[in-house]
Amino acid sequence: MIHICQYLCPQRHCTIGAAYEPAEVKAEKIEQDLLNVFKTGLVNPWCGICGSRELHFEHGETRFTTIEEAQGSLRAMEAANMASRMMIDEVKKRARNN
Repeated sequence: MIHICQYLCPQRHCTIGAAYEPAEVKAEKIEQDLLNVFKTGLVNPWCGICGSRELHFEHGETRFTTIEEAQGSLRAMEAANMASRMMIDEVKKRARNN
């Protein structure tokens, strides 16, 4: 089964995540890879919704048996999350300007 690793704040907002096959890669490697993304500066190392800096990893099993099978759903979820993030950023921007 395909697993998903999410980096969550206490309110369960996900800052970053990744799907993986546990038989091919260890959970600790996925966590390190995700933490390395923050070093690029492309993703903030805190929750963009509530501002929490208290983040933790959570791993869970998906309903998918292969990465290829999961890819369509994961891409759709990624696009929806990116659209939500853009809306949140716009609301915050408007609030700062008022």
